[in-house]
Formats: sequence, C-alpha cells, structure tokens
Amino acid sequence: AVLCAEPVGSGKTYLALAVAKALGAEPTVCFVPASLVPQWRLTAQRLGVTTVVWSHARLSRGRLPPGGPSFVIVDECHHFRHPGIRRYRTLAPWLVGKRVLLLSATPIVNSPEDLYHQLHLGLRDDALAEDGAPSLRAAFGRSSVPAALGRFVVQRLDSGSIPSSRQSAEVVDSGAVALL
Repeated sequence: AVLCAEPVGSGKTYLALAVAKALGAEPTVCFVPASLVPQWRLTAQRLGVTTVVWSHARLSRGRLPPGGPSFVIVDECHHFRHPGIRRYRTLAPWLVGKRVLLLSATPIVNSPEDLYHQLHLGLRDDALAEDGAPSLRAAFGRSSVPAALGRFVVQRLDSGSIPSSRQSAEVVDSGAVALL
C-alpha cells in the first residue's frame, strides 16, 4: 500500500489513474465518495483506463464489486480511519493480497492512529519489521514509528503552488511503479 497525501486539487485522481495504466492493472477498482463517482468515471474514460468505480456508500451497505482486481485505488481514504465502521470492515478483508493506492488530502483527522488504520488496509502489521518496528500498530501506539514509514507515504516536499493550468512535464523513471 502507498498513501498519497496531497492537497485538494493537486491531481491525485490523475496520478492514481496513471499508476493504474502503468501497472497495466485492468480493470482497476476505484472506491470513491458517491458524489465523485461521475468525475472518476469520466476522467478514467478520457485517459483510457478501464475502471470499476464503486462508491463508499455501497461499501457502507456491505456491497463489494465483482471480480478480484490486482490494483485498487481508495480515494478520500480518511473516510476509512476507524475499523469499527461497516465500510472499513467490508473493505479491509477484500483488499488482502491486492496492491492499494490510498489518496487523501487529510489523512490524519483526529490522531496519528487514523493514519495507522488507513495504512493497515493495505499493509501487514509487520511491514516495517526489518526497520525495527515488529508491529506497526504498537509503533503508532508508542509514537515511535520508524522513518521508513516514508516508503509508504508520498507527499510533496516543496512548497510550490499547484499549477492552475495544464503544463507539459518531463517523464522521469522514478521507480515508483516498482515500489507499488
């Protein structure tokens, strides 16, 4: 699992769909708030990415999409910050063994434990064992999460503004696809 924590309007949807296209993971299942379903479908269609767009509300009713995709996108993943809610309990077991890209402008709403629960959707508890954290949950509980957690959380480090219009960009082989 990888979490992309970027501000609203920074292009997380395009980034996620570009990753799906690069992975060749088709169809990609995208879990999004109900109000964003049409936007996601249209954007994926325009980019030529085959998707199944499924609303958070459907998960809250215990409904999962058909099939078993290898790659899953969870938009506004901060809505999955507590394992006691039905949408979390429905989604978490279904994600086992899948590549997961989480998107949120606000991954921590109440406490750092919010971040743990979101990451735990796609990371095993022992994901950082080689980095000195045999239990991710215990590390979050002690506020001693290793810096290696940065391998799973991507956030812009520069303070530059987000472009207001489309601009051409040079594609650089960063190895991000291999990381996913």
